[in-house]
Amino acid sequence: MKTFSNLEALLKDLIPDLESVSRPKAASGAGVSGIGSQPELCSVTLKNGTCLDLFLKVVEDDSVPAMHNKSAKTVDKELAFYEKVLPEMVAFQRRLGIQPGSEFDLEKMTLKYFGCGQIEATDDAKAKLILAFEDFASTFAVVGKTDLQTEAQIDACSKAMAIFHAVSFAMLKANKGFGVEEPLTFFEDFIYSANFKDTYGAWHLDMNTKMLKRLAKAKKDSEDVKRLQKLTPKIYDAMRFCRGAENCDNELLVFCHGDFHMWNVAFDKQGQGRVKLFDFQVMCFGSPMAEMHYYLG
Repeated sequence: MKTFSNLEALLKDLIPDLESVSRPKAASGAGVSGIGSQPELCSVTLKNGTCLDLFLKVVEDDSVPAMHNKSAKTVDKELAFYEKVLPEMVAFQRRLGIQPGSEFDLEKMTLKYFGCGQIEATDDAKAKLILAFEDFASTFAVVGKTDLQTEAQIDACSKAMAIFHAVSFAMLKANKGFGVEEPLTFFEDFIYSANFKDTYGAWHLDMNTKMLKRLAKAKKDSEDVKRLQKLTPKIYDAMRFCRGAENCDNELLVFCHGDFHMWNVAFDKQGQGRVKLFDFQVMCFGSPMAEMHYYLG
């Protein structure tokens, strides 16, 4: 991976016809933060005068995202997805005759990726890794933190993920590679893994316990709440069993997004049913049914 002295030098290497770069600013709103990076936005001007908005994922040395990458390969997985897995999946689609821009085109359903690079440390800042994408905010939007997706949006999401699952399933059946050595090992399930039960699993349990306590106050003596409180300590292990590739019939094994929820997808603002899937830091092999259950839940 190349190292650069500043952001402008990095972006000029990734986008050869770039003329200038605006000062980046922190991104905000639903769907922009995650375990993998700190997002920023910036605008660039091309030599022909065209302006282009970029979405940057920034991973600073010794930051929480950098620590997550050391323990769960979150950044490594996302880099592998955009640089190896997705190109292989799109090439497989093209060989099947699926045209660019069609309703089944995975390239159309994901963010345009320009590449990545390192920015060296200075006296005032630590070294950082930058992943550069074309920003989707002008044409796509993520639902608000207090909103729910509509039935049409749920249908669009389900269709997009079904296509993603179907392509990976067909590739596995055809013994096609994903550009990664030992993909089943590399794409271990971080969220529901026995190796992370004491960390993520403990946080998961604590979050659900607190939520149910608040729910119990609002719905006093509710039998439903009491049943959920009894089940909560078992939910993590149950989900780990359902999602685990080792427990999934080979006939149903697919590449999963891994963290497919309502804030990891953006919708076309014009209401044409188009979606953009993003945040592939915890990709894994597993059950498509467990993935859809995770999303709908």
